Amino acid sequence: MASVYLPYEDQPPSQGLERLAEDARKGNWNLVIGCDSNAHSTAWGSADDNGRGKSLLEFIFSSNLDILNRGSEPTFITARGQSVIDIILASMGISSSIHNWTVSDNVSMSDHRWITFDLGTIKIGKNLKRNPRRTDVGVFRSLLTGCLSDIGLRKPTGSFEVEKYLNTISDSLMEDKIRWAINSFSPFKTPGPDSIIPALLQWGLEDLVPHLAEIFQACLALRYILSRWREVTVNFIPKPGKLDHFTPKSFRPISLSSFVLKTLERLCDRYIRDFCLPTKPVNPNQHAYTQGKSILTALHSVTNFVGGALDLKEPWVFS
Repeated sequence: MASVYLPYEDQPPSQGLERLAEDARKGNWNLVIGCDSNAHSTAWGSADDNGRGKSLLEFIFSSNLDILNRGSEPTFITARGQSVIDIILASMGISSSIHNWTVSDNVSMSDHRWITFDLGTIKIGKNLKRNPRRTDVGVFRSLLTGCLSDIGLRKPTGSFEVEKYLNTISDSLMEDKIRWAINSFSPFKTPGPDSIIPALLQWGLEDLVPHLAEIFQACLALRYILSRWREVTVNFIPKPGKLDHFTPKSFRPISLSSFVLKTLERLCDRYIRDFCLPTKPVNPNQHAYTQGKSILTALHSVTNFVGGALDLKEPWVFS
């Protein structure tokens, strides 16, 4: 059991929290943390997200910790307002044994309210995990170079249309643009099912880029996405304002996909924005894939159109 305070003036996580999570991982400890986070995130019931909350949430996911908060009952109340900034975290080995998390109505003699939960029987098992932040980058690059040295990749052949398409897209897949796309990711973002974090791609960039360029061109030429890239891990985050979390509508799904696929997506996105849209702009009535527009602006346009027609008593038809 540990108690952690994260000062508002310091960006989370603190060095102490990082060391605590790392020591628990090395010692295979079952860890429960009570944390005054001074951070907002809908993942633990706050009404909004801020930068501190996003940074802390990224650390929680990368450290394989579970958030035990349920609902959006305020944990911190003052005369100026109230918020949910106190969270309970637990390692995977013990989180399933913790039940009945709740914010107590008992007087705590503090701005912070009591948080209670029941701890059941603990089954201790060996659960070894890697910490990517402690990777020996030199050894990783050496092993990667050795693994790739015997791999020979070639562009797809046999069809005039494929070759023609490859020539069309080759400019958008130059190696410097692949480097840009990979380096645009935060190094330790939570990975998809392939467990490849951006840091691994960034550390092996020079060895990987020539191979990735040919793989990406083949995917576009053949209009095929590798089956492993299509696999997605879905985490369910409790929605704020829900009194219970027993129905699917009480959760917001977050999909985690392969960063190799995300690299290809960013290349395609840049190609569309740099080459397609400047010469062939979208229709003014299109709201998707348009800067400054969204589903909200689309709904606003429709309601304005319908409202104006009703005011003028004009007939209108939607198709």
